[in-house]
Amino acid sequence: MKWQKWHRILAWMAGLQMILWLITGLTLSLLPADLLNDSKDRVRSSPNVIATPLPDLTPLLREHGDKLLGVDVAHHLPQAVYQVKTTEGDHWYRIKPLAPFTPTIAELTWVAAASYSGNAPLSRPELITSPAQSISNTPVYLVTAGDTQIYIDTASARVIAHKHTGSQIKQWLLMIHFMDYFPDNGLGFNALPIQIMALLALTMGLSGVATLISRGLAGTLVLPFKLAGSKTLEVFDLENRPLAEFKCRGSLLQSINHKQKTLTTRCGGGGSCGMCRLRWLEDAPEPTKQDRFALSEAMLTEGVRLGCQHKAGNMKVALSTPAQQKYWQRQTSDDTHPATKG
Repeated sequence: MKWQKWHRILAWMAGLQMILWLITGLTLSLLPADLLNDSKDRVRSSPNVIATPLPDLTPLLREHGDKLLGVDVAHHLPQAVYQVKTTEGDHWYRIKPLAPFTPTIAELTWVAAASYSGNAPLSRPELITSPAQSISNTPVYLVTAGDTQIYIDTASARVIAHKHTGSQIKQWLLMIHFMDYFPDNGLGFNALPIQIMALLALTMGLSGVATLISRGLAGTLVLPFKLAGSKTLEVFDLENRPLAEFKCRGSLLQSINHKQKTLTTRCGGGGSCGMCRLRWLEDAPEPTKQDRFALSEAMLTEGVRLGCQHKAGNMKVALSTPAQQKYWQRQTSDDTHPATKG
């Protein structure tokens, strides 16, 4: 039953992620939207349009030449600036006097304050050289205001994002929900964890099919709609006194536990725990590989076999351990069932 063992291991691995997916999905749907909204304190201000005489653009044309794609005037600062678009990226210039743009602390503070609707005081802008990739691939300035973090682009002095505790919780929930366990690699639906989970799910399906085939070949496969056979399985206690009779449904373990679990097992019929061993009172079958793996040679000589590894039929078997008998008595102590079970 190696396939069943692997199927169980793969089911646990895939099932764990499914549980995490369910929990995070429910959490995201039940938590208030305002709690997770990273823009709850953000103001989308209109452009600060200022009439400014435009200087001669000849120096920009000469500097960038054929790489120049266009020039825009940006109004997100107290004073308008040029956004020069080239094939190598954007460059920013002050308009008057025409010079490369580097934001000042005062300008950064002004931009942060203009984007924030809360009442908390703003901190001094701090340069972050290695921000999270979900924020930016380049260094940014960070301004904090209470629980809110305001991230500003170092080149343009534009606000990139607002973050707070709720939005960070949302980011973690989404990371777990979408298996984005390597956020520095960027968000994508073809990430390594998703590929691994897809392979696990595929392997789990194949191992499940292999388990069904192996059980079918061994005659121990019981389908939910399969009717009980005409053969009767008789079970006795340690002193060979009758306990119950069962209609045959696949293996001995499945037949005995069909309606009520009276024969304990830990592996679910995989043949690895050895807890369903029974002693044949007559004509013990040939031991299987799992029998030889889980049972000693002395047990095999006494006619002990695993109940999950042999097909039920007209046969008489007895419990083999005191623990089995105590469990059976505890399970059936309040049972008023007849001697023969369906």
